[in-house]
Amino acid sequence: MKATVDDFWLMIWQQRPKAVVMVTNVIEDRKQKCEQYWPDDTSTELRYGDITVSMLSAEEWAEYVVRVLNIEKNGEKRRVRQYHYTAWPDHGVPDSMSPFISFYKKIKTETYRIDGALLVHCSAGVGRTGTFIAMSNLLEQAEMHQQVDFFECVKKMRANRPSMVQTVEQYVFLHCVINEFLATAKYPCAPSDIQTKLANHGEANNTYANMATAEIDEEFLRIGGYVSDHGLDVDEGRKPENSNKNRSMTVLPPSAPPATDKKEKSLRPVISSGNGYINAVMVNAYRKKNQFIATQLPLVNTMTDFWQMIEEYRVSVIVQLDPCKANELFYPPTNDEMPLTFGDFVIVRLTTESTEKLTSIALRVTKSQSSRNIYVLQKTNWSREDETSNAETLSFLEMLEKHQQKTGNHNICVTSLDGACASISHYDLTIKLNEQQIFYKRYSVEETRINIS
Repeated sequence: MKATVDDFWLMIWQQRPKAVVMVTNVIEDRKQKCEQYWPDDTSTELRYGDITVSMLSAEEWAEYVVRVLNIEKNGEKRRVRQYHYTAWPDHGVPDSMSPFISFYKKIKTETYRIDGALLVHCSAGVGRTGTFIAMSNLLEQAEMHQQVDFFECVKKMRANRPSMVQTVEQYVFLHCVINEFLATAKYPCAPSDIQTKLANHGEANNTYANMATAEIDEEFLRIGGYVSDHGLDVDEGRKPENSNKNRSMTVLPPSAPPATDKKEKSLRPVISSGNGYINAVMVNAYRKKNQFIATQLPLVNTMTDFWQMIEEYRVSVIVQLDPCKANELFYPPTNDEMPLTFGDFVIVRLTTESTEKLTSIALRVTKSQSSRNIYVLQKTNWSREDETSNAETLSFLEMLEKHQQKTGNHNICVTSLDGACASISHYDLTIKLNEQQIFYKRYSVEETRINIS
């Protein structure tokens, strides 16, 4: 609250918490849930009573932000980290536990050597705050005593602050997130362990290989089971007016929720005709929310919709992992002398650069006298059955990164025949390896599958 921000910062100064954990957004459902108590950028200072607050850095991830704040009082300076979870929905609880678990692990990893308590807050300071604190307490209990007592944990918390873990939905989510954390604790691995695990995976006579195979199979089956339990509503894609817009009726996006539902994950581009349905979904990258669009290769009757989507979502690079079928219209022009027109869009091929396995096509896309360049990156002779070599994959990712930087790091559209086998995680997981030494491969696959059946 605006009237208590000075007191809030005075409490932080006096109590010296190891970090601040924020589990709400400033604005939710068009209502202010929390007063912003930090500067917007590194060039601004804010004063609360006799405490001055400035921001040293802000590190954005897909579901949270980590800010390093400098606070100063009477000439003494201190640093405080703020971990801000931004993906909690306006109503209810998160659909997926993985982002919340990653958020928790980030905090624990970076603060376990620092003395002091965590300062946790949401809006009222009971529901989400209580859920996070209970999660932390129960995970420590599981590690120390090999058992968890949800009832006793929440009861003790409520004895100190009423309404901690405020709703039944939050209490159920607490059970789910603890179960998910404990069941998948063995899945993360260091990058240096992956090669050994994969090398032994195919050696049938090796004892470790059997164990590794079992581990990989168990992990993969758990992903399928988890996503199956989600029960996605895909009825919109099955409607008669939409069925001919899908290459496969087994790979459909979630139905578009009402406009008031902020948890929307489907794409609804405004197109010149039809009802706006397109077989495509947004997928988070490791560092950026909704970085990827996963979709099928466009059909003849969805070409205009496809390019409208590319325009509306400011896609700068299209990654194509399957060739177009021989009897279908090729959505990039086949040569630079024959522009293609789809509705209001005119597509011109500018240049083509090819190697044995990779092709980069520069296009100029024009609509209503407004033009911009888009790159199409194609993997040549790529087989779903055969593993692509590490060298080829890295070359492809380097080309993708180069084009991304050249075009301003806008969204990436990843296409394949059905839109599901498109390996979105290639680029995403490489970023993980570069930035973090713990590798949690299951997270990207699960998040992608949740978005598309």
